[in-house]
Amino acid sequence: MSLSDGERFTRIAYGIKRIVDLDVPDFYPQSDVKKIKDLINNLWPSFLRNDSNNSFWILGGDFSSESLGEKSLLKAAFESHEEKDSDITDDSFMICYDMLSPSVICNDQELRFFLGLWVELENLIYAISRYPDAFKKSLKELEDNVHNLQGLLFKIISSENRYSKIWMQHQLYNKIFSDRDGFMGKWLVANNLQHMLNLGRRVDDIISYKDMKEMFVKWQFIPAHEIPLFDQVTMVIKMMGRRFHYTHEHNPLIDNLKKEKSISKKQLTEIKALLAACVELNKKYEKESREEYQKQRFCYFTRKSL
Repeated sequence: MSLSDGERFTRIAYGIKRIVDLDVPDFYPQSDVKKIKDLINNLWPSFLRNDSNNSFWILGGDFSSESLGEKSLLKAAFESHEEKDSDITDDSFMICYDMLSPSVICNDQELRFFLGLWVELENLIYAISRYPDAFKKSLKELEDNVHNLQGLLFKIISSENRYSKIWMQHQLYNKIFSDRDGFMGKWLVANNLQHMLNLGRRVDDIISYKDMKEMFVKWQFIPAHEIPLFDQVTMVIKMMGRRFHYTHEHNPLIDNLKKEKSISKKQLTEIKALLAACVELNKKYEKESREEYQKQRFCYFTRKSL
């Protein structure tokens, strides 16, 4: 894909804006948070520092000019108000599908920030380093800041397996829900499954890392259209786990699966057993939650606890 300097400039400007707008988690180790904040705070200065204004005394600034250059920050800002067809959508499928992105399915401020930052930094590096030219050389300070941020994220992401689990889950979603008009795409929209497919704060609460990796490895290089419907359905049920426990959602699923020629009676029985397991898992979870709540009961007036 060919990109002009102006397009690269605009991509970088909006990438920095999105990064600055990210909610930095203060509860993470303060030494790393401070380094990340300092580097983020230096993104704008390192980007705009080399912007020459030698012609200002003759031509004035951008706002007083009747034309804007391709690497104009004001031009980039104005473009955000230009109506684009891709920005206007009432597409139910895309609304649901977009909520299955890595930074959304984790449903955790800390994970969301670090994953969102990783993606934005990759996009920045692409725009900066698309060509080994004068524009890239002029952004050396910005490029160094981005690389330092990537190094800090490497330290954080390599410290635990939650991030790789989210990546694997996201890749499976891309396969399973790739066909908006297929059974899985229609199921996603009809039941708003995206709300039950996030990982939650406790990443292993629904499905273990071991089980997720086994599923992912099995289907990693298999094209989406070659994954049997039975396997797609069972994978999604396992990833929803106890959250998919309402029988009024199970019944339509079973009715629709009965119409699918690729689903055998034996497979339908297995799916029903899996749905019943979701109900039992939820009962167990609610029981444990109530018991935990009872243990924590305390009255600050009487100073009495159970």
